[in-house]
Order: sequence, then structure tokens, then C-alpha cells
Amino acid sequence: MVSIASPSNSEWHELIRLLSGIGRRNPWPLLALTLLTIVANTRTGLYVLTLGSITQALIDQNRNQAIAWAAVSLGAGLLEQLYWPFRNHLRSIVEDDAGVYLQKRVLRNTAKVPLEHYEYGPFFTTLTRANDNLGERAAAIISSGFDLLQVLVMFVSILAPVWFIDARIVWIILLGCIPVFSTTWRTARAFHDVKTRNAINELYATKLSDLVLQRDAAAEIRLFGTGPELVRRWLGARNRIAQDSVQAVGKISRAQLTGEIFTAASMASAIALLVHNMINGAAPLGSLIAVAFAIVWGVGMVGGSASVIRGVRENSVFLSDIFTFEREASRFKREPIHQISPSTAAMTINLCDASFRYPETDRDVVHNLNLEIAPGEHIALLGENGAGKSTLVRLIAGLYAPTSGKVYQDNCLATDARTDIAAVFQDFVRWQLPLRDNVEFGCITAITDEEAILVALSKSDLRDLPDQLAEGLDTWLGREFGERDLSGGQWQRLAIARAFFRDARLLILDEPTAALDPLAEQRLFERFRELADGKTAITISHRIGPARSADRILVMDQGQIVEDGTHDTLMAQDGLYAAMFRSQQEWYNHSSMERE
Repeated sequence: MVSIASPSNSEWHELIRLLSGIGRRNPWPLLALTLLTIVANTRTGLYVLTLGSITQALIDQNRNQAIAWAAVSLGAGLLEQLYWPFRNHLRSIVEDDAGVYLQKRVLRNTAKVPLEHYEYGPFFTTLTRANDNLGERAAAIISSGFDLLQVLVMFVSILAPVWFIDARIVWIILLGCIPVFSTTWRTARAFHDVKTRNAINELYATKLSDLVLQRDAAAEIRLFGTGPELVRRWLGARNRIAQDSVQAVGKISRAQLTGEIFTAASMASAIALLVHNMINGAAPLGSLIAVAFAIVWGVGMVGGSASVIRGVRENSVFLSDIFTFEREASRFKREPIHQISPSTAAMTINLCDASFRYPETDRDVVHNLNLEIAPGEHIALLGENGAGKSTLVRLIAGLYAPTSGKVYQDNCLATDARTDIAAVFQDFVRWQLPLRDNVEFGCITAITDEEAILVALSKSDLRDLPDQLAEGLDTWLGREFGERDLSGGQWQRLAIARAFFRDARLLILDEPTAALDPLAEQRLFERFRELADGKTAITISHRIGPARSADRILVMDQGQIVEDGTHDTLMAQDGLYAAMFRSQQEWYNHSSMERE
């Protein structure tokens, strides 16, 4: 069901907020563009006035007056030619300012949103709508806003001379414009509502097309023959969007037809009144001709202004998406409130009745945990997939806020502190940036130190990597820029180097060896133990072998810690850990026998 929303003041409010923000950032181009638009577009009314005056001068056979008004008209035309280059230059500046202003607000708010809301729930959908083609939409907002100002100034300047000849004609024209403007304003919102309703279909269609086109999925799509099915599903999503749009257009067209009929009737009334005045000699002939041209231009301007108004409404609704996103982000933002004193001592971790569930869900992923990790203790965290291991380390790191209970780093809440921590997660980032940045991003407050970068690379077994690259540390990595891509294992070791670059008191490695071979894994854990000496460390690994050297082993199952102890004590308990250990031992023994 397509509904046509009634007009509201919110879009005007959002547009004013944008212009106010741009004005604070760079006021002079905005002020100059506004004044230029107002002054330059009074020329339309001047054309109406000069046309009537020239006509009347010719009727009166007043040659000098006709020449004078012709000169005025010519001067206005020359000024118009100068107007466009200045207008385009100023618009480009203001449009760029708008894009920077809005992008800065989106990025700043996004970076402060807690991880659990960024990863889950409807917040990410709101962010996607706000950031969709933001630069182009920002330029469109400015363009449509000043187009509207231009139309209003031209319209007023055309009607001003008519007012002094016969005010009734002005009222008739204005009355005829109301239905068109009102309907256009409402239908623009209806188009946006269609886009909002189909956001999921749009996202689904985009994801499907990306899968078909991207290189990473090409081999699997061809192996399993899923290409035709992906295309079929993409076409289905596009058809659902098109069907909803057609229904919306039909209802909108009927509403627009009603407005156009009323406008046509009003304009016919204005022309009839003009003819009546001409027959009765109510005004000089030149003035009546000016009014006639004003009516013709006014009718054309009403039609043209409809698209301008639609653009303003559509783009200001987009602004509403951005400010809605900001309001959502402000509800979730957590700012560190404790000033943590610098320390080199290992970190103490305490969980007190801590539980966590993701937004928009009704099940705890971590439930009622009580745990203390002593300073300098090395913890190995084990469990089946979905046991809650990664969620637990995110709670400890302060990336997630517990749904209930408390998590402390030393004597501060983890969400308020979150300092002196280095981590490598399963979904580590492959920065499509120079090698230098890939390491330095581990500690952005550190002074650039090339030797420290090389040390971090050495710790992760990548010391020779800069020598293998054409530009050394300044070589751009990844496929996007085409200089050098890395293997999966190299990307993972680079993420580990990034963590090593930070002088942290708490080290977290979440499944750090998934892309490493056993020998590389052994070297990594040896390096990790060296680095973790005197620091608190937590390791999650899908292989049990490295856990044997940990001070304590924690085994998780269904969001709870079900076993806690050393390798020997847990083997003696013959519980879940012992079963996992024997299972992996049997697998390795079986694989070894097959190779023999």
C-alpha cells in the first residue's frame, strides 16, 4: 500500500541545520552564493518590466524611452552571462563543504558506536542509508536548495510588476500553484518511502550482484554452478522493487493530475481576467502585455518548479536519514570516563556476574560469568564453535558492554578504560594501505619509528617482507591498488605484527593460527610467550596443543566456563577438555599413520 505523506516542517529543519553547519565551517562562499542567487535572479522580473515598458514606449512613439529600456534589458542579459560562471564556482565550493561536513559527522559518530550495536541490530541499516552515495547526495542537496531559492526569487520578481497592475491576477496565480506544490511535496516523500520499504531488497540485490562479479567468489560459483540461481534471485529482488515502484507511480500520477487540473483552471481564470482588462482598457496596453508574458512565464515556472521541489524534498529526506542516524548513534555512544594513569604492570581482569546478549536477541551468549585473571597470567580459552569464546574476549577488552554484571580492567570498568590492550581477532583487517600503515595502526599515538616497525615485523616472522617489496614499507598492499597482495598467512602475521607494535599490558590472540601451518604456528606461539612475559595474555586457538603451556586453561560451553585448570588437572578430571584433547590426538595419529 502506497501512502502519500502529508507535508511536514522536519525537512526544512534538516536543510537549515545543514546550511548552518556549512556556514560555521566556511561562511563566505555560502553567503556569497546566497546573495548572488537572490540579486541575479531578479532579472526575470526586470525582463517583464522592460518588455512592457518597451511595448508602451513604441505605442506612444517615444523612441528615447524605448531605447533606454532596451539598453536596460541588454545590460541584464550581459550580467546574466557573467552570473553563471560565478554561480557554478561558488556552488562547487559549497557542495564540497556540504560533503565534507556530512561525511565528517557520519564518520565521527560511527567510530564512537559500541561494537555490539555496529555489528548487530537495525543500527547498521540506518548507517547504510545515511552513508549511501553521501558525497553525491550532499551536492544534490545544495544544488536543489539553491535551485529552489532561484525559482522563488524569479517567481516573486515576475509577480511583483503584475501586483501593481492587477493584484487579483497574482492571487489567482498563487491559488493555482498551491495544489501543484503541495502534491509535489507529498509525492516526493512517497518515493522515499518506496525506497525505504525496499531497502532490504536493494541490499539483497546488491549483495547478489557483487557475488557474481567479485573475484573471491568466482571459483566457487563456477564449481557449484550457482551463477544462474544467483542471477534468478537478483532478478526476483529487482522485480519486487519495480512492482512496488509502479504502484507508487500510479497513485502519485492520479494525485498530480488533480493538481494540474486545478492549476490549469486557475491560469485560465487569470487569462480571462487579463482579456477582460484589455477589452475594458483597465490598464495601458504595454502593461497588459507584460502581464500576459508574466502569466506565460509563471505557468512554465510552475511546471519547472515541480521537479525542483521534488528534488528538495527527496534530498532533505536523505538529510533526515543522516540526522536520524546521529540520534541513533548518540543513544549508543560510550565515552571513556576514566583517565588511566600510565602503567607497565600486567593487567588484572575481573568479571562479576557478567552476561551478554546481542541487540535484538533474547538469548545470552555469555551467561553469569565470574572470573579473575591475575596479573601476568597466561590464559588459554577453548571450546566448540559458538561456545562464546570470542564474545568473552570482546567483553574483557571493553569492546562489548555486558548486558548485566560488571567487567573490570584493574579497578576500572572495561568499557571505560580499554587502554594498553593489543588483540588479533579472527576477522582481522586487511588494510588496503601501505605496509607501514598496516603496522603503525596498532598504536596511532606512537611516534613514527621505522626500527620499531621492523621489530614488530620480525616478531611475527615477516622481517624480510619489506625487502621483497618494490617500495619497501611504503608499498601499497592488497588488490585494490594493484601493487602487491599477500597470502592469507602473511595477512594474518601482519595483523599479529600490528598487535606487537603496541606496548600492551593485555594481549589477546583470537584464533590467531587459522591460516598458518603447524611450524609457523609453533614459531608464533614461542614468540607470543616471549612477548607475553610479564604481561597478561589470553589465547583462543582451534588447536589444543599450544594450550598446554598456558598457566590456566578455561573451557567454555554454551556461554559458561565449565572447566578451569592446568592441562594435567583437566586431563585428570576427564571432562570436556580431555575429550577434546583425545579427539585431536587421535586425528593427528590417524593422519600420521596415513602418511606413513
